[in-house]
Amino acid sequence: MGLELILGAASLAVGLVSGAKASSERKASAAASNEANQIRTAQSRVQASEQRRQLLREERLRRARMLQGAQNTGTAGSSGAIGGTSAITTNVDNLISSQLGETKSNEGINSWEQKAVNYENKARNTLMWGEIFQNGINTIGNIWE
Repeated sequence: MGLELILGAASLAVGLVSGAKASSERKASAAASNEANQIRTAQSRVQASEQRRQLLREERLRRARMLQGAQNTGTAGSSGAIGGTSAITTNVDNLISSQLGETKSNEGINSWEQKAVNYENKARNTLMWGEIFQNGINTIGNIWE
């Protein structure tokens, strides 16, 4: 009976140690996943910012060409020239707002995916600890039989 008690206690100790190690590894995995999401979000912001700058550069060039063409033909200040430059500005503003919306959507999706991973890890940890204690209780119960 003494040997069974020692083996049962050793089994419980091994289960607790391995459970703690697995829990630690899951937390490290979740932290790495969170870091990857933050990097992905930052990269998305940088890319969107660069695209906005490029759109603004192109807008300035188109506007300058349009104004120069109007100046060359003697129609500078006409309703056509003003309307054309306004249309360019409106189109660029629409593109920029679409990009900002897409960036915010991606950030939200990344955030919720990370939360889902975190909750999944917590659920696995809870189940793992329950199994460890259940096995320990069963082992000790088998010793007393």
